[in-house]
Amino acid sequence: MKNASSLALVTCFVIALLTCGITSTYAQTDAAPADAPVADAPAKPVTVPEQILAKLRSFLSPMRKIPSSQQERAVDLARQGKYEEALAILEKLHKRDKRDVEVTRDYTSVLSWAGHDQQAVDLYDTLPEQEPDYVLAAVGHSYRRLGDTDKALNVYRMGVKKYPDNVLFVEGEIRCIADQNNLEDALAKANDDIAKHGNRQPIVAAKGDILQAIFKRDEQKAVELARQQSYPEAVSRFHDLYTQHNDDATLTRDYLATLDWQGGNDEQVVALYKTLPSGEQPDYVLEAAGHAYRNLKQYDKAEAIYAEGLQRYPDNVLFAEGTIRSLADQKKYDAALAKADEDLRVHGERPEIVDIKKNVLKLKPHKAARHKSRKH
Repeated sequence: MKNASSLALVTCFVIALLTCGITSTYAQTDAAPADAPVADAPAKPVTVPEQILAKLRSFLSPMRKIPSSQQERAVDLARQGKYEEALAILEKLHKRDKRDVEVTRDYTSVLSWAGHDQQAVDLYDTLPEQEPDYVLAAVGHSYRRLGDTDKALNVYRMGVKKYPDNVLFVEGEIRCIADQNNLEDALAKANDDIAKHGNRQPIVAAKGDILQAIFKRDEQKAVELARQQSYPEAVSRFHDLYTQHNDDATLTRDYLATLDWQGGNDEQVVALYKTLPSGEQPDYVLEAAGHAYRNLKQYDKAEAIYAEGLQRYPDNVLFAEGTIRSLADQKKYDAALAKADEDLRVHGERPEIVDIKKNVLKLKPHKAARHKSRKH
C-alpha cells in the first residue's frame, strides 16, 4: 500500500509539472484572435523545460526501489532453494543497472545462499555500509566459510550492534570466536547469552558444538600423551573425559588401550571392553582386551579374542603371538609350537614368531631331563 500511495503521489506531481510546463510554453506565444477558427490556429510545439525533466527524474528514481516482477520471482525461487535459477535472473538485472542497490542486495544474499561465497563478498564490497540484516547475515556466513574469520567476526559484530534482537548475529559471533580456537571464550559468550535471553535455539546449538569441540580437543591431547608414553597424565585425562562422556565409543576404546599400555589395569580394561557396542572392534582394542584377559588367566576369552583378531587382521602378528603365549601360559607347549609352526608356514619367518618359538622350546621340558629327574 505504501508503494502504491507513493506512485499515486508521484503521478499527480508529474501531471502538475507537465501542466505547468505546457502552460508556460504557450504563455510565451502571441495569443490567437478570439474569433479565429480553430483550424487556422498555428500548431504549437509542446515542450517540457529541462529543469522540470530533472525534477521528474529525481522524483521517479526512488520508485526503482519497488521490486520488479522479475526480482520478486528471483527472490521467490531462492526461498524455494532454486538458487541457480534465481541467480540467472538477478545477474541480468544487476548487469542492466549495477546502481540498483536493492537488486545488488538480493543478488549478494542469494550468491551466499548458493555457496558462491567469493562472488558474494566481492559484491558486498560495492554496497553501502548500512546494510539490512539479511545481507549482513549472508555475507558473514560467506566470510566464515571462506576461512576469513576476522572479516566474518567484524560483520557479525556490526550486526549485533545494529540488530541486537537478531539472534543469528550473536550465533555468528560465537562461532567465529570458536573458529579462532578460543573455545572457552566462545563458551562463556554462549552462556552469557543464555543467561540473558534464555535457551534460544541457535545459541544452544552453538554451545553444543563448542562443548563437542572442547571434548575432541582434550581427547586428542590425551591420545598424544599416550603415544608419548606419558601414561599417568594420559590416563588421568581419559578418566576425567570418560566421567562426562562414558557413552562415547571412541573415547572408551582409546581409554582402555591406554590403560593396557600402562599396565596393571587389566580389570578396568575388561570392564571397559564389555561396555563397547557389539560388532567389529579395531585391532588395537582387541589386542588390549586379549592381553588383559590373558593376564587375568581367563585364557578361553583371551584366545577367542585373538582368534577374532587373526580372522579380521591376519597380517597383525600380535594376535598370533598372543595365541601362542596364551597356550604356553597354560603349559600347552606342543599346541603353542604347532601354532608357531603354522604361522611360520603361512607368513614366513616373522621375527616375533621365531623368538616366541625359541622361548617356548626353552620352557618345554625335555624327555631326557624328565628321566634324569626320576632317577634322582
